[in-house]
Parts: sequence; C-alpha cells; structure tokens
Amino acid sequence: TKKQLQLPINRIKTIMKSSPNVETIGQEALFTVTKSAELFIRFLAEEGFRRCPTRDKLEYKGVAEVAQTNANLNFLTEILPRKLTVKECRRITEKDREKMESSDSSEDSSDESV
Repeated sequence: TKKQLQLPINRIKTIMKSSPNVETIGQEALFTVTKSAELFIRFLAEEGFRRCPTRDKLEYKGVAEVAQTNANLNFLTEILPRKLTVKECRRITEKDREKMESSDSSEDSSDESV
C-alpha cells in the first residue's frame, strides 16, 4: 500500500515511463520498484554514514567512499566521485601532463629512427 512507501509513487512511475522499453506499469511492479529504491537509498545512506569521519551526520564524502569502494556500486563512481582538494587536482594534472610529454617524446624518437 502507498502508506508503506516514503518516495512519491507517481514520480517513480514517471521515471519508469521515461524508459523507451516500458509501455505499461502494473501496480505491483510500481510498488516493488519504489520500495526497492527506498531500500537502496537507505543502504547507501547507512553505509555512507558509517564512513563519515565525525559519524554524527551524513556527508557527501562518506557516500562517495561507499560508491568508490563497493564493487556492486561501481555504476555510481562517475555520479559520486571522491572530492579532490585543489592541491590533489594539480598533482594529478601535473602527472598527466608529464605522461603526455614523455609519450610524445618517445613517439618523436621512434619517428626519427625510421
């Protein structure tokens, strides 16, 4: 029944109908998908909460950590990436630049030997 659900069932139905493969949605299927979504959100929130440093509130960092480390949630890694500091981002960018430059120079030297 609708009273057992927390998410708006009509919104879930709209999302389900947005799939080109879906023509009709039975009430039992709608209830099951809605309840499954709620359980998934609960799982993600509880696991994220456990990974938060302060453990007194749910933070993005904890949820992102769950997505990054749980193989079953691999599909969320692009949606929930780990946050980077500016310093970390610069370090990664510099490493990438060095790799690009070294691969360019190795290609140049292989071109010269031909």
